[in-house]
Amino acid sequence: MVCIAIVLNVLAVWATVQLAEKRIRSDALITLQRQQQAINNAVDRARHLPVAIAHHPDVITTLLDTSWANDTPMQGTSLSVSQYLQTLSTAANASLLYIIDPEGFTRASSNWTDEASLVGNRYLFRPYFQQARRGLEARYYAVGVTTGEAGYYFAQPVFDQQQIVGVAVAKIELESLQRQWESARENSLLVDEHGIVIISSNPLWRYRSTRELDEDDKTAFRMERKYANFTLSPLPTQGSLNDDSVIIDSQPFLINRAPLDDQGWTIVQFQSNDVLHRVAAVASALSLLLWVTGLVAYLYVRERQRKNSLSAAAEDAATMRQLNEQLEAEISEREKVEKNLKAAQSELIQASKLAALGQMSAAIAHEVNQPLSAIRTFSASAKLLLQRERFDEVHANLDEIKALTQRLATLTSDLKIFARKSDASREPVKLQSCVSTVSSLIAPELASRGIQLRCDLPDEPVMVLGSAIRIEQVLSNLLLNAMDATETVDKGGAISLTVSVEADNAVIRVQDNGYGLDDTALNRVFEPFFTTKPLGEGVGLGLSISYGIVEELGGQLRVRNVDKGGALFSVRLPHLVVAPTETAQPTGSSAGSG
Repeated sequence: MVCIAIVLNVLAVWATVQLAEKRIRSDALITLQRQQQAINNAVDRARHLPVAIAHHPDVITTLLDTSWANDTPMQGTSLSVSQYLQTLSTAANASLLYIIDPEGFTRASSNWTDEASLVGNRYLFRPYFQQARRGLEARYYAVGVTTGEAGYYFAQPVFDQQQIVGVAVAKIELESLQRQWESARENSLLVDEHGIVIISSNPLWRYRSTRELDEDDKTAFRMERKYANFTLSPLPTQGSLNDDSVIIDSQPFLINRAPLDDQGWTIVQFQSNDVLHRVAAVASALSLLLWVTGLVAYLYVRERQRKNSLSAAAEDAATMRQLNEQLEAEISEREKVEKNLKAAQSELIQASKLAALGQMSAAIAHEVNQPLSAIRTFSASAKLLLQRERFDEVHANLDEIKALTQRLATLTSDLKIFARKSDASREPVKLQSCVSTVSSLIAPELASRGIQLRCDLPDEPVMVLGSAIRIEQVLSNLLLNAMDATETVDKGGAISLTVSVEADNAVIRVQDNGYGLDDTALNRVFEPFFTTKPLGEGVGLGLSISYGIVEELGGQLRVRNVDKGGALFSVRLPHLVVAPTETAQPTGSSAGSG
């Protein structure tokens, strides 16, 4: 009997400790997920900033300035860019934003007014600069050489006509996470890909190594100045952080881990074994107390009456059943909540996928609608011409259809402009021919809406270097937006399109007589998916795609309101001067009969 009691007591204590450990690890998992989300949010909020900076025209101008020197006072575009970076840094809650020229010198920085300004400093030794200068997007963690603050860097090459002229960098500081972890109750480490602790709830554990570092690693860290002057001494552990438990500073801990795949980091959380020891002690005492109480009760009932003993046993059994039922109900309720949570997450993911698919479908339909309408028109015309045996005109219409299908194939690749630059070849293009082509395509819709289009084109060919189909796409988007803007005016819709040469630029202007744009629309009109149209009538991709095409061709697309009403869109492209005998015919579609 005594042996059985001892065995049952040991089993009860073991089961209680296992349940306690499971609960501890479950709570640790929730904490790890929260820390994981906090780090990802801190890192991701600056991921897009170098891309935006790299496309700013003043940034490119500053990097191309050959008169700049690292001891030159802040002035001109360098001062303007620093002020722009300071404003952007404040708005985006970024620690530092700066640009570096090909020699590694900082030309402009968001902290240009601080004593620890980066302007004039050279960061040729930083790996993120070296990678970006090779045309790659770079990410890198390091302790700031100038500021002394640890942070995560995003770097992006800055292009001017497909040539790298510098590097745009955004830095997110991680010291706020360090302070949060120090004030929290959890014992946590953030270990980078080299096994170095970069954030820790215990300041004494920070910048300690969790594995043996070879001399190559140490040499590379010194050259990159990655961890400043920290010695990177080993963390005082017995056992590996890859195990389920470890001893640090002679204290045992349970270990839970969560990876950060994008950065190659790992969050390691420690739970003291003292909790399990206390649980084991309490469970042993309670179990022993129960056994002693049971033995006393048994002896007492045995001395008194067997009936009372049976009644007490029955009451105990009923109580145990009730407790079991309550426990089962709680377990069932928790499983139900977890099931509902998983279902809600699945529905949210599916809804996000459907929303993204709907936006992409609408964008493609928006871009191919006009060529498809033209193909239908040319096909119907060709059928009538065949019946009338006007074969030359049939051939002309078929050529138009062939050109339009080629246009459709090209248009489907234009959405890639949001991710990377196009590799499309360029050739001399005559702007008058592009205007003629687009005018023919939209002529039926102009007539159906009662809108007048007036084109003012010079007699001399105006040539640019680019793609006729892309330029026609820009013109089509601008004219369609102008048609939408003038459709509701009482005085009758009117659109003017002019082509001219100003200095070294070929300029296309599209002006409507609508009501113009409000301040919000003027500031956001070129943003992807921004539209002033009612829900269901537009997705806001046309002008964004046009802006990307013009930027890719080395030009500028701008918009403003005119005093007499309406909006004026202007496209400036580098003017191509060619000899009269070398004027090339543009590739792409042209107006046909039918």
